[in-house]
Amino acid sequence: MSCHLSLSSRVAILGPNGAGKSTLLKVLTGEVIRSKDRVEKHPNLRIGYIKQHALEHVEQHMEKRQTSICSGDTRTETTVRSS
Repeated sequence: MSCHLSLSSRVAILGPNGAGKSTLLKVLTGEVIRSKDRVEKHPNLRIGYIKQHALEHVEQHMEKRQTSICSGDTRTETTVRSS
């Protein structure tokens, strides 16, 4: 695969499960280094992405917090967060 983008480009990577989307991002970010790949990046390039399962803990925390609020829990938000 070959790709040339400008610094102002915004890119979305779409495809079915198992197509290699996560692997491509890992190669681009340097998280995975494979000898057959060559990645050239501009020094000012910024890559931002959210990993596939990165928000699971946030969703669990929000569900826990919502349950506490609905049940009349009187603890402060800081106390709930630290538990």
